[in-house]
Amino acid sequence: MVGLGKSAASALRVHDLLKERIVLSLGTAATALDVSFPTVAKAMENLEKLGFVKEFTGKQRNRVFSYEPYMKILHEGTESIKAGE
Repeated sequence: MVGLGKSAASALRVHDLLKERIVLSLGTAATALDVSFPTVAKAMENLEKLGFVKEFTGKQRNRVFSYEPYMKILHEGTESIKAGE
């Protein structure tokens, strides 16, 4: 979490929670970590910039994020096989 400054601690806490729950809403994270919603939102924004999470609802509200390193592992080997290979 190099380069995040004061936001690094919150990003690390959210990251640890994502390792336990690979799909997570901002509200759930705020409640689980007992921190404010804006703190979690900023942490998720930072984690998204670093490539750790991906928001997949496409909404402005009630956004849900997935932990990308785990999702990549889960999808490994499930890619479509091209015809003729």
